[in-house]
Amino acid sequence: MRPNSWSFGIYAAVVWRDIQLITRRFKIYCVAFFVYATYKRAGKKAEKIKDVKAKAEFWDGVHTRMARYVFQNIVKLEGLWVKLGQFVATRTDVMPDAWIAELVALQDCLPVRSWSETRRTIEEEFKIPIEKAFETVDKEPLGTASIAQVHRAVLHSGQEVVIKVQHRNIDRIITQDLDNTVYLANYLAAKEPKYDFRDEFAGEDKESRDILTEWCKETVKELDFEHEASNMERVAANLRKDPNIHVHIPFVVRISGDGGMPPLHPTKRVLLLEFIDGVKPTDLSGLAKIGVSGRTQCEAILTNITASFAHQVFIDGLFNADPHPGNMLIQRNSHTPVLIDFGLTKEIPEKQRLAFARLLIAAADYDMTGVLGAMREMGLENVSLDHPEDAMDAVHYMFRDAQPTIDQRRTAIERRSQHAAIPNSAAPDAPSSLRASAPSL
Repeated sequence: MRPNSWSFGIYAAVVWRDIQLITRRFKIYCVAFFVYATYKRAGKKAEKIKDVKAKAEFWDGVHTRMARYVFQNIVKLEGLWVKLGQFVATRTDVMPDAWIAELVALQDCLPVRSWSETRRTIEEEFKIPIEKAFETVDKEPLGTASIAQVHRAVLHSGQEVVIKVQHRNIDRIITQDLDNTVYLANYLAAKEPKYDFRDEFAGEDKESRDILTEWCKETVKELDFEHEASNMERVAANLRKDPNIHVHIPFVVRISGDGGMPPLHPTKRVLLLEFIDGVKPTDLSGLAKIGVSGRTQCEAILTNITASFAHQVFIDGLFNADPHPGNMLIQRNSHTPVLIDFGLTKEIPEKQRLAFARLLIAAADYDMTGVLGAMREMGLENVSLDHPEDAMDAVHYMFRDAQPTIDQRRTAIERRSQHAAIPNSAAPDAPSSLRASAPSL
C-alpha cells in the first residue's frame, strides 16, 4: 500500500503544480488586458481634453494608477515579471515618472523564501547535510531576487562566503512567463502595430530572428548557475589583464575536498561566492556612511564602472548584459565598484565590435555614410540609403540623455499625450530607422 500512496502523492503534487501554473497564466492575462484596456479608454478620453497642461495632468494620473496596480501584481506574481519591472524602472529616459517611482521598489521588496525550502535545495545540490558543508549559515537572506536569494555563510575553514540559492520550481515559472510574454507581445503587435518591438535582425548565421526570441533564449541561461560561474571567471580573468581597470568581481568558491573539507563546486541551482561587504550604488545614505560623498568621488566610481564595461564590450567581446544598479556594489573599505550577477552574459564577435566602434565614431563626426556602413556591418540590413538622416537620428536617439530634466520630460508628455495608448506615452518619438531592426547583443 505504501508505494501506491507515494505514487498518488506524487501525482497529486504534479496536478496541483499544473493547476497553479494555469491559474497564474490566467492572472497574468487579466492584468495585461486590464492595463491595455485602461490606456485605450484613457486615450479616447484624452482626445477631448484641449488644454495641454490639463491633458498632461490627466495622463500623470493614469500612469500613477496603472503603475501602482502593476507593481502590486508583480510582487504577487514574482518570476520573470520582477526582472521586467526592474528593467523598466531603469528606463528613466522613456518611462513616465510614476512608473519609475513605483517599479524601482522591486529591488528591495520581494518576499523571502522559507529557510526550510532554501536548505532543502542546498542539501539536494551538494548531496550532504548543510552542517557538513558550512560552519554557520545565516537563515535570513542578504537579498532576494526574481530567480534566487543570497545567504551569508562561513565555511569550516573560516572563510566567509555567500550562497546563491535558486528558488524551487522557478525554472517552470520562468519558462511559462517567457511563453506568456511572447503571447502578449504578439497580441499587442496585432492590435497596435506601431508598438511592435519584435523587429527582426540578421544573426551571425545570417538567419532572420526577432529580438524577443533572442531575449527569451538568453533568459533561460540565467537558470544555470554553473554557466554563471563560468561567465564570472572568464570576465574577471579578462579584466585582470588591464591594470587600468579598477573593479572587482567576486571569485567563485571551488573546494576540491582536500584537508577534510567536503567538495563544493557550483551546481545548476547553488553557487558559492566570495563575500563582499559593500553598499548599493543607489543607497546614498549608505554611501555617505562609508565615506563616499561629493562629486569627485562619485565621478571616479562611475568612470571605473564605465571603463570596465567598455573593456568588456570593445576589447574582450564578453560582457555582463544586465548592468543595472542592483547588480553592483561599492566596497565598504576600498570604495571599489563590484560587479555581481553574471547570469546574463553575451559574447560579441570581433567584426561586430569593430562595427559598433565605427558607428560611435561616425555618429560623433556626423558622418552619415559611416553610420550607414557601420549599421549594416552590425546586421541592420533594413537600413535605408534613401534617408540617411534617419539612421543618424536613430543613433543619437539610442545615446540620448538617459535621465532627462523635468522640463524635457514635461515637453515629451505634452507632445505625445494626444497619441498616448500604452505606458510609454511619455517617451520621445523613436526615429523610424531605430524601429526597423536592432540586434540584441
